[in-house]
Amino acid sequence: MAPYWRDSFASPSGIHVESKRVRDAIEKARNQVLSLLGVTETGGQIIFTGNGTEAVNLAVLGHARANRRFGTHILCSAIEHPAVLNAVVALEREGFSNGTIPVDAAGHLKFDTIGDLLTSDTILLCCHLANSDIGIIQSLARIGELTRSHGIALFVDATSAAGWTEVAVDAICADLMAISPHRFGGPKGVGCLFKRQPIVIDPLTYGGEQERGLRAGMENVPAIVGAGTVAEMAQRQLRQNRLVLGTLQKRLLDGLLDAVPRIRLNGPALGQDRLCHQLSLTIDCVEAEGLVLFADMRGLVIAMGGGCLSRALETHHVLTAVGLSQLQAKQTISLGIGLETTKADVDAATEILKAGVERLRSMSPSWSDEI
Repeated sequence: MAPYWRDSFASPSGIHVESKRVRDAIEKARNQVLSLLGVTETGGQIIFTGNGTEAVNLAVLGHARANRRFGTHILCSAIEHPAVLNAVVALEREGFSNGTIPVDAAGHLKFDTIGDLLTSDTILLCCHLANSDIGIIQSLARIGELTRSHGIALFVDATSAAGWTEVAVDAICADLMAISPHRFGGPKGVGCLFKRQPIVIDPLTYGGEQERGLRAGMENVPAIVGAGTVAEMAQRQLRQNRLVLGTLQKRLLDGLLDAVPRIRLNGPALGQDRLCHQLSLTIDCVEAEGLVLFADMRGLVIAMGGGCLSRALETHHVLTAVGLSQLQAKQTISLGIGLETTKADVDAATEILKAGVERLRSMSPSWSDEI
């Protein structure tokens, strides 16, 4: 990324050689991201945005507005990211309607309910490939076949999946797909939207003709170059990373189950249906906020319930959608494992969480009543 801050700083829109050098770097990154998604350059295009949320909004808002004459009904699952759900809420103010696909206790989409939710007015179905809050990896091939047979566009939010599990656009018949490079080791400040031809979307910003006229404004060239590089690295190292992180994930879960009574894993069991670097745990009689602060003071960074809403102290919709009560949702923490995490880190985290649970339970009247 560094040369594009220092040396190759020209605008990609120019016609001189320096601009061409920068433009070529963007096109290389575009192809690297396409390769990660398992498509050829002719099978669709990558639009670079400012972040994953913008990519999601461009897909959902852009497709709905561009195709309004064909219908105004949108389906999305009950456990989508707020970037999807709030975009759908915004569309309601423009006259669109929506339906919600329920999930089971592990977070799997209830496929058998989708047929009844579809209407002649449905133009878009939104679902994630993986959920960062409870770790579920969805099986989307049947949904893709269903939407294609009905002439409905399928948008897949892969912002939590790309880099951690196989992402095959063609296999799941996705028409639009968003990814977020910073989620798998890339820079912040860039998102990617895959758009299959001949899907039509409207832009969210207006100005120049950057990104095929779909995302006006000067490109963040260093971040785009970084996104392409990390996409190539992730594709090359995916299997090895899943093996290493999956081993650490199991070590962490087993250690906590042994050390802490009355603790439960949310989402699917460890394995192919679950992200390899995440755990969602509900701990009876322990408020997540207190445990997060206890851990933070000892150098361990964890999150409450759902990471994107932790700061807002809101009960996360994903947790309640899979059957947790409001109380259980407030007793839920989220743990993430990174590529630099070691066995020693995992064991230290286990000891800190054990001590925190014991400390908080010792002050909890509800725990005293239980024992």
